Amino acid sequence: MSRLSRARFVSLLSISILALLLVACSASTVEVKVPPTPTTAPLQQPAPAATASAGQKAAPSATAIARVVTARAAQKVETKGKYGGIALFSHRGDIGQPDAMYTGTISTHNPEHAIFGDGAIVKPCRENVFTICPGLASEWSSSSDFITWTFKIRDDVKWHDGTKLTASDIKFWMEVAINGYEDIRKPANWASRLGNVKSVEAPSDTSLIITLNGPSTFYLDSLGDGSNIMQHPKHLTEPELKKGNGTVGPDEIGWIGVGPFAFTEYRRGSVIKAEKFGDYWEKNGADQLPYLDGITWPIIGDTNTMTAAFRAGRIDMTARGGGFDLTPEQMTAIKNDMGEDKVYFVGWQAVAEGLTPNASVAPWDDVRVRKALFLWLDRDAGCIAVLGGNCAVTPLHALNSPWLNEDYLEWPGFNPATKEQDRAEAKRLLTEAGYPNGFKSVIMCRSAWIFFCEFGEQQMRGLLGDGNVSIDVVDDATRDDRICKGDFSINLHGGLGGDQFPETMQPSFSTTNECANVKSHDTHVDDLFAQLAVVPNMEERVRIAKEIERYVGPEKAYVSQFWKVLKNIGVRSYVKGFYAPSVGQNNNLDHATVWLDK
Repeated sequence: MSRLSRARFVSLLSISILALLLVACSASTVEVKVPPTPTTAPLQQPAPAATASAGQKAAPSATAIARVVTARAAQKVETKGKYGGIALFSHRGDIGQPDAMYTGTISTHNPEHAIFGDGAIVKPCRENVFTICPGLASEWSSSSDFITWTFKIRDDVKWHDGTKLTASDIKFWMEVAINGYEDIRKPANWASRLGNVKSVEAPSDTSLIITLNGPSTFYLDSLGDGSNIMQHPKHLTEPELKKGNGTVGPDEIGWIGVGPFAFTEYRRGSVIKAEKFGDYWEKNGADQLPYLDGITWPIIGDTNTMTAAFRAGRIDMTARGGGFDLTPEQMTAIKNDMGEDKVYFVGWQAVAEGLTPNASVAPWDDVRVRKALFLWLDRDAGCIAVLGGNCAVTPLHALNSPWLNEDYLEWPGFNPATKEQDRAEAKRLLTEAGYPNGFKSVIMCRSAWIFFCEFGEQQMRGLLGDGNVSIDVVDDATRDDRICKGDFSINLHGGLGGDQFPETMQPSFSTTNECANVKSHDTHVDDLFAQLAVVPNMEERVRIAKEIERYVGPEKAYVSQFWKVLKNIGVRSYVKGFYAPSVGQNNNLDHATVWLDK
């Protein structure tokens, strides 16, 4: 698909969405009530994704659907799965940080969602992650001003140790995530996704009341982020906190969750295993989920070894994550080896790769220096060189997102037709800022992203001069710690949220979040997200979301985005009931609906 075609596609999509929204969306003047909806998406075999060739991308797997506060029910399809079997899903590496409150890496989320579930109170719908479905709450309502939200919590949910889950568990989890615990535990990195919360009450085992400090029309979208997984059961976590163990994580309390699979084994560098949890709450009609007896994630840390294992039939699904996405050439080779009837491929846009300068320290605190970097990057050339065209050059959002600015292809820095002029302006800005010969800068690089960092280093060297740019390779734990401390000059980021809903970007940009990926003292960013929380309708929400994308991009250059990576995975044809997410690699990972037809 050409850049012009992509622009037209995004424009037409956004116009269609907006037309629907103008009909469907308005602020309610009465209490908004949501009836119960089916909790399981139809179990169907996804169609193979279009294979991307160099410079192109596979077609989006879904488009956004208009909605207000209500969950949209999946169309009921009478499809039953087959019970039994152990699925073998490749995993790219060890779980560096087990506590998802402090990391967003797929190396943690890939196995943990099956154990803890996708999302918590509400969650993205499997069949379309741009919409929200029931989770631990079966129904909900909001006050007319969208400040007080009341959730009916299911009474049939158990932790894996047999303890019944209650609204008090959710209250405890939310308060720890938002506030931390006394002075021994910090809040979750993504605490703001849970909202600007004034209070959380649990008047009964099945009633949860969240009161916000101000109205939030689309609160469910942020609350329902699939990565908001609940890993800290009150009856196990609270005693540890009271003993002074402020870093208590799931690995210290037996990996006890409420997901469809219960943890059984983790051997570093080798394997992660989980087995079917017989008391899991979710059903498909009369069928108790999950269908699988268990999942084994062999840890295969080399993409070529993983691909060879898949071609040989030793694994059922390839891994998610940077460095392990299948290339068009790999997919062609797999089809030729295995036959088209033995495998299918699915792809979606995820992981917004790019550079985030630390705008709170010199020289990156100078907007001229940041803009110079934004203008200098040759994103299209990098997409071909680094990923063989297996990516979409966008500022923040996916091509099938309603939040994407339709005119981004004409922005300086993103328009390949003006690259020569953009680079001349970049040099001029650098000279004006007092750095005609560049300056020394170090890219903090997560070890799994070296190939992205090498592209960033090559690009920055052209701007700042030979010998001025180096790469500091760190592990996940070190990177997370240094981001929280602001101990870096420039960071290679791998995702800033916003894949489904713009509100989920707030933790990455908030000036009050010490662990924000993007460092600045710019409170106008906070103001924009505050405005986003109180919009009266979807039209205004789309407008502000696009304003945020422009402000943090070409206007202030807090983020110098490369592209959205197209995440292709291979799946054996007998793997049924699997839903590839519309966007975002952390979605649809609980595998409750998956079954093996063999």
